Amino acid sequence: VWTVLRNKYYIDEIYRATFIRAATGLATISFRFDQGIIDGLVNLIGKLTERWSWVSRLFDVYVIDGIVNGVGRVTSAVGQELRYI
Repeated sequence: VWTVLRNKYYIDEIYRATFIRAATGLATISFRFDQGIIDGLVNLIGKLTERWSWVSRLFDVYVIDGIVNGVGRVTSAVGQELRYI
């Protein structure tokens, strides 16, 4: 009886063996999932965004700017020809 009372009915040991152990295990699983899956997806999306911005820049420089500059050149040339009418 003395041992049981001295150890507070072993409540601390039971609590550690059940709740603390389960919480620690869940925390470990959550940490690994976060590092492996969540961080992996965030890094992948970052790299894809970086690559897409590079492609978008090339499209802007060579296609969009080319069209705008071409329209400007045509307008200038037509203006030069129509100047004397």
